[in-house]
Amino acid sequence: MITVRMLHEVLTSAGITLVAGEGGLDNAIEYLTVQEFFLKSSRLKKNGFVMGTFNSIPNNQELELLAHLRWYAESNVSGIGYHTVFQRDIPIELINFANQENIPVFSIPTDIPYHYLFEQYNELVYRENMRLKDKTDNLNKSMMEALVLEKESHFIIQEFGKYLQVPVLYLDPDLRVVSLWAGSLSRTDLKEWLEDINEFEVHTLQNIRRDSKHFDITQFAKARHLQSVFIVPLQSKLNFFGFLVFSAQCSNIPFLETVTNNTSTALILDAIRKNQIREFQKTKDIRLFEDIFYNHNVTSISLQNFYYDVTKLHHVLIAEPKLSKNVKNCYQWIFDQLDGDPDCLLWISDKKIIGILPYIPNRVLHCESKDFHIGVSGKMGELHVNNMKKLFDQATISLHFAKLEKKTSIFWDHLGIQKIIYLITESDLLQDNYLAVLQPLIEYDDSRDANLLETLDVYLSNFFNLKDSGDQLHLHPNTVKYRINKVEEILNLHVTDPSHYLNLKLALTCYHYLKSKK
Repeated sequence: MITVRMLHEVLTSAGITLVAGEGGLDNAIEYLTVQEFFLKSSRLKKNGFVMGTFNSIPNNQELELLAHLRWYAESNVSGIGYHTVFQRDIPIELINFANQENIPVFSIPTDIPYHYLFEQYNELVYRENMRLKDKTDNLNKSMMEALVLEKESHFIIQEFGKYLQVPVLYLDPDLRVVSLWAGSLSRTDLKEWLEDINEFEVHTLQNIRRDSKHFDITQFAKARHLQSVFIVPLQSKLNFFGFLVFSAQCSNIPFLETVTNNTSTALILDAIRKNQIREFQKTKDIRLFEDIFYNHNVTSISLQNFYYDVTKLHHVLIAEPKLSKNVKNCYQWIFDQLDGDPDCLLWISDKKIIGILPYIPNRVLHCESKDFHIGVSGKMGELHVNNMKKLFDQATISLHFAKLEKKTSIFWDHLGIQKIIYLITESDLLQDNYLAVLQPLIEYDDSRDANLLETLDVYLSNFFNLKDSGDQLHLHPNTVKYRINKVEEILNLHVTDPSHYLNLKLALTCYHYLKSKK
């Protein structure tokens, strides 16, 4: 920005002196112009330095002179150059008015042409542009060095904020502050602005993200403190990293678009670098977890091998879509329920979604879906590699029963005798043992078209009550008694014996469970 003071400093050596309006020396000058006729043209823009002889005023009439000066003041003229080629003495009315309105007035000697002032102003503009270019180059160099030296994004935002001298925010995709430069506002002010944006203007940011609008001024009428801002979406071809937001008060700063483009590029490159590091760490952690879950080289793994903070591992979740083609949709749904929590680790393995979680979101707890099933482990006890494997097994069993019972989700802690039945039926040794208990009854029923197995099941479920069992089977109690005596004879045991009762009950439960799986 060129000011009247800067022009004054270079004109003094040529004998061009300031005669009035010293209070306006810090006015900005955006252009120089010559006006020899008293025409109030709409083409006269603000922040101009107007030069003239004022000789066209008839007899320098005071009223016309003051009227024209008022028009200059209303047009926000930055300064006046009064050429003395026709009149050496500047009218006192002009001097008094200029002092009153703080409009600097310079006396231009008769032998100095206007082009001399143009040359001096252009030289100032050139030097100022070179200064700003050097400042911009230094800023860009500083940002590139920040990337090379792997400084935090906060350093980039600070450098950008210092350059613009306005509030700057770097927001992540969920509108959380990654870094900020408060400038003339306080952090509380920026927090209030962000609260208003989240309440009233989220759709605007979503549209900017979708349309990839770049470097447009956005108006937020309902937002406190910052109603007019620039918003730049930070995205590569594959990823979206958030928003660069800064006050539009800096819209006239030279090289603004260049500096903004370089800043957004630096933030994107920094985000890509961090994502690559996180992806490498995540991939390594996933391999370690899968080695534990599937019993691969478990003895060589210790808690110190993980980048992930394993102290935050409280639950393991396994989800499976009913149709394998929907695995990505299932993954996205669970990811959304976790709100991008960095303490949660989620990946796809063998058409299932595996999650390492510090907590179970309520939306997962109470989800009702026809598209997928979820199994969730109990809570981690002592932090140990073996216990990680136990959590995975618990989630696997919970998922199994969620599918079997056609439920969206089942939690290990909510399973009762199903845990025991699962372990028995999955063991060839135990499964054969319990099914062998019932085999004589199964064969008897098949050969005689009898119903001893069902009678036994109902009788045990009614805790040896003949009447209740008869009512359920639509039989006389004596018939039930006869059948139970036959069961005891075939199996050579007493069903009321506690140990026999337990064996029979487990065997029957396993039998029904295996039938339901077919």
